[in-house]
Amino acid sequence: VMSEIATNTQPVGTLYRSGIGVGHLSPVRPGTAGTVSRQAGMDMVGIPILESATHAHHPTGSMWAIPRNNTKHPEKAMEFLNLMFVNEELVNLFNWGIEGEHYVKGADNVISYPDGIDASNTGYNVNTPHLWGNSFLTYVMDDEDPNLWNDLQEFNENAHQSNAVGFIFDPSPVDTELTALTNVRNEFVVGLESGAVDPERALPEFIQRLKDAGIDKYMEEKQRQLDEWAENHQ
Repeated sequence: VMSEIATNTQPVGTLYRSGIGVGHLSPVRPGTAGTVSRQAGMDMVGIPILESATHAHHPTGSMWAIPRNNTKHPEKAMEFLNLMFVNEELVNLFNWGIEGEHYVKGADNVISYPDGIDASNTGYNVNTPHLWGNSFLTYVMDDEDPNLWNDLQEFNENAHQSNAVGFIFDPSPVDTELTALTNVRNEFVVGLESGAVDPERALPEFIQRLKDAGIDKYMEEKQRQLDEWAENHQ
């Protein structure tokens, strides 16, 4: 464990490239190893620890939104977001950059870096295909399985699905508690999750602070809403 892990702000790719990082915990799906390899500038391998699962928060975990108060052209913004789900050229511009400069395209939507270019010097290395619209329109790097998106579709379909998928919690009745709980979490989470603090001391303190911040009230409200939702979605 890095001695300064609790205060580190460098992304994993930077840590690998500087020779500091050797491994990290991450969600794993088909293609993850290739994405992290390009971020790290070296070959990386993903080792699944748990079976694939879809939780209630996953469908809303990465969403685009149009701010209603300060968007000058909301209709055009919506048109652009819609394009991100149907326009292959636009999706790949955001994912890979400019064809011929940042990548070259081969057969069957498989791409590679131009001569003399790799992940470390491409100048455009976003590597977030899940972020830009329809991932399934994204080209696949030549070091990845060309069937990546078919594998991902199968991965998604076979994942264990929570019965609460579709439930969206409205935190407004417990806004005060949520703010207090978030502050407590932010204070403890990095140290506990990274191993930078002694869990025998920090974990009981963390739990007590959560109780003092109103976690029981928060959980009761969330359970009430979930029960009400479940009655109408059986």
